[in-house]
Amino acid sequence: MYIRVCLLLLVLLVSACGPVHKNVSLDSKAAKEVHVLAVQLKSKGDFEVFMDRGTATNGPAVMFGLVGAAVASSINQSEDSKKEERVSKYIKDIDHQLSVKNGLLEGLNQQTRFSVIKATPKNTDADGILELTIKDWGLKVTDKRRSLLVTPFVQLECVVRNKAGKRKLMDIHETFYGKNSRYFDRYENDGELLVDELQAILHRAGLQIGTRMAYTLGGES
Repeated sequence: MYIRVCLLLLVLLVSACGPVHKNVSLDSKAAKEVHVLAVQLKSKGDFEVFMDRGTATNGPAVMFGLVGAAVASSINQSEDSKKEERVSKYIKDIDHQLSVKNGLLEGLNQQTRFSVIKATPKNTDADGILELTIKDWGLKVTDKRRSLLVTPFVQLECVVRNKAGKRKLMDIHETFYGKNSRYFDRYENDGELLVDELQAILHRAGLQIGTRMAYTLGGES
């Protein structure tokens, strides 16, 4: 029974780490075939704080095995959830999808070789489909040596498919970080600063993805 429990915990811990993604670049031939690009934006994650989880060590697993690691992981999750609650009143009015979308369209419209339309089931004229997914966004520790400092971040997945929607022409995963790292208490005590910096990185992330797509798909306008 103990072995079965340990195996289950191991699966849960590995799953929590998330899959390792390999970026797939778009070849020039496929890029030239896209003249009308349908764009779809969706979100799979709510605002999150990664502090205790972001600075977690392997200590519990080394000392107490998988059970200890699972307990520690649960405690870290709980502590981060408490921090999220402390700033939730500030971020409730942030439309994170709209911020990313505005940046994405701004970037895409830097070229004139292809047109951009909204992805719907009736988009029969589209040569390609760009699916942009917001995986996670919020505040994160980026340096374990500075465990009290957090930075606004957003993780995006950008997939470009062919007209039929079955073949991936491009698949990239990127995490974008804000320009500043601050103590969490600073954001907790200054909601306006938190909102401004979160919206800035959301827009910039969309803009950088859109700009990359403009140059990759657009070539020379």
